[in-house]
Amino acid sequence: MCYTIDTEFIMKKKIIPFIAIALCMALLLSGCEGLFGKPETKIYNLNYSTDEDYLVGLTDSVIGSCVEVYGSSATGSASGSGVIIHTDKDKNETYILTNSHVITAKNGLKTIPDTVFGKIEICFFGSSTPYRAEIVNNARSASSDKTTDLALLKVGYYSESHGPVRVYSGALKYAQHILAIGNGQNLGTSVCDGLVSNPSITFNAKDGGLTCELIQISAGVNPGNSGGALFDMKGYLIGINTLKLVANTANDGNGESNVNIFADNISFSLPVSNLQRFMSDNGKSDLLNVVAS
Repeated sequence: MCYTIDTEFIMKKKIIPFIAIALCMALLLSGCEGLFGKPETKIYNLNYSTDEDYLVGLTDSVIGSCVEVYGSSATGSASGSGVIIHTDKDKNETYILTNSHVITAKNGLKTIPDTVFGKIEICFFGSSTPYRAEIVNNARSASSDKTTDLALLKVGYYSESHGPVRVYSGALKYAQHILAIGNGQNLGTSVCDGLVSNPSITFNAKDGGLTCELIQISAGVNPGNSGGALFDMKGYLIGINTLKLVANTANDGNGESNVNIFADNISFSLPVSNLQRFMSDNGKSDLLNVVAS
């Protein structure tokens, strides 16, 4: 699932600079050294024998760290995404970060605390076998924590094919190229790319709930991408995809007015600083493999 928001929720201290975003997307982005070498050309002058191969190689190196998350209870079910942050071969354990709202039966960011699904399962990349997950920490189980939307899960499973991500804690830049991976629309793991539209934007839910800084991205994420990974072009985790902007609602023809009309290319991710604080508050900082900024 991917929680959606009304445009007026986005504004606390500043207005989204639509014109600036368009200009940012026109900026030139230099190729950067990655996991398998430096691209020979720049992003604005694509050479598909180099840049496309690089993106394919980059995806191959990180997609095994991405998972599908499924929650169910007597009253309903939902799906989302997650990312592996730590594995332990000796204990046969894998730790996964996802959005708290992915595993809650009340899907939204306003009601805290929420009721979690009775059963939470994980499907690892390349497999349809579900593994039962245990909730280690859930930010929204505490009514006092309105500054994040994260949950830490643990699964009794280990595989070298599904290793943990490396986390980059440095500053992001406008027009930085990014890669988003997740279970969009519950169609299975998929990949989309885009740009950092705004490295830091203030989100403040008008009815209470989540209040924090987010990364605005242009990648085409959809409901189901919540909890999924946001990578830079070096293969480092730089955020957790969390929100998609709803521009308006419309009548579905049956008297209902809750049909969401999504704004194109406006989505939001929790930054690494938010992840680090969540893990630190729960005494789990050692589970994150953070690369110095």
